[in-house]
Amino acid sequence: MLTFVARELRGETGRASGAYLYLLEPTALLIAAYSLWRVRPLGDAVAILASGWVVYSLLVDIVWSIATYDGVPVLSGRAMKKYWTLTFAEWQHYPDRPYYFMLVPVAVLILSYSLASIMRTFVRRSRASAHVSGRGDI
Repeated sequence: MLTFVARELRGETGRASGAYLYLLEPTALLIAAYSLWRVRPLGDAVAILASGWVVYSLLVDIVWSIATYDGVPVLSGRAMKKYWTLTFAEWQHYPDRPYYFMLVPVAVLILSYSLASIMRTFVRRSRASAHVSGRGDI
């Protein structure tokens, strides 16, 4: 993903077509992945915020808009079918930019890992405090 961001910023066509706004989501995912890797105390919170924003902006917000426009429920098959149709249309129009196919699964993966990491930390701390206070195993 880092090479994708660097190539788009370096290329002439990337700058001419507004690559800075186009690269906002990949950069947020890079920050989330780096914060999970290096910054341990606040890394999970930064990763949840960054990847959650990417999931919201690329998946939830678009499906919600489609459902509102068509007058169907958000999780209906018609809204999801239209979302995937629009996603495939963008992928066919820009074959060198696998935008949604790369970003949405990576964002969901980072989000789920960071949530699992926070839950693991809370469980360990609660077990350690229960053991120290003399209550034994929970």
